[in-house]
Amino acid sequence: METTTFTNLFWDENVTEHVIQSSVIVGENIDKIYKIYLPRIISSSKYVRIIMYIFGYSGNILAFLLWIRKPMLHSSGSYLAALAMSDLAFLILDLLYSLHTEWGINALNVPILCETFTILYHTTQYTSPLLTLGFTTERYIAIKFPLKRKIYCTPKRAITMMIFLVSLSLALYSKLKECVRRKDKLEIWESWIWSTEMAMFLAVPVMILALNMLAIFEIRKSRCTNHFI
Repeated sequence: METTTFTNLFWDENVTEHVIQSSVIVGENIDKIYKIYLPRIISSSKYVRIIMYIFGYSGNILAFLLWIRKPMLHSSGSYLAALAMSDLAFLILDLLYSLHTEWGINALNVPILCETFTILYHTTQYTSPLLTLGFTTERYIAIKFPLKRKIYCTPKRAITMMIFLVSLSLALYSKLKECVRRKDKLEIWESWIWSTEMAMFLAVPVMILALNMLAIFEIRKSRCTNHFI
């Protein structure tokens, strides 16, 4: 019966709508479709993730240990240490997600853990670009206003800004603390996700790119000035 439903999915529009609505409630039908019709995608995703975990865990741990050392623990080092921890936290949560969806291990079917995981998983995704934006902004200030660097680019200010950015990331997703996209809230869910994803993964990277270009422009202008002097 299940096989017939998935087979009709590709020809019958009504059945397609029914299956999509069911997947909103159940939350895992799409994974079953991939396992039945596209098993290679599931298999490749598993092993690509394993490689990502091997390099990601070791790399982020080493980066964190490097940046928290006293000679490196300046304001920029604080941002980079926090970025390493954010990426490490994301990889840990992604491992739980992979175990649950790809390996068939019920790692998240716990009432409180399920909602908490959903919030934290997206929070770590939002934190990384925001921390990168904070670090890039600080670097631009140091290049554009070198005399004010000691005032604005301090470890204390960096920690305060990091707390604000993490709180902002947490607040952005805490509104939708649900394990499964329920049918009655699907429109709200999609609108919220689209707006936050566009902000975090389009607007923020564009701002980072713009600040980097401005920093390069300031460096080139400074070199030209020194050359004429």
